[in-house]
Amino acid sequence: MKTNTLTVFCRACNSRIRFDKRPELYDSVTCPECDETFEIISLSPIRLDWPSDFGDDEWSDDDYDTDSFDD
Repeated sequence: MKTNTLTVFCRACNSRIRFDKRPELYDSVTCPECDETFEIISLSPIRLDWPSDFGDDEWSDDDYDTDSFDD
């Protein structure tokens, strides 16, 4: 009996990351070789990307100079 193991390649080290069950969209997955953490951004095909952190520390309205825009 053949088992259906899903596989994707790590974007950091190109190692195989295997899934025993179908992942959910936006799940986090860690590469067993390089310990880099990714987010699942597509299920068909399964695609990984680095997680987006849009925390309050990273960006604020003060980062944009709105006075430089012409109306």
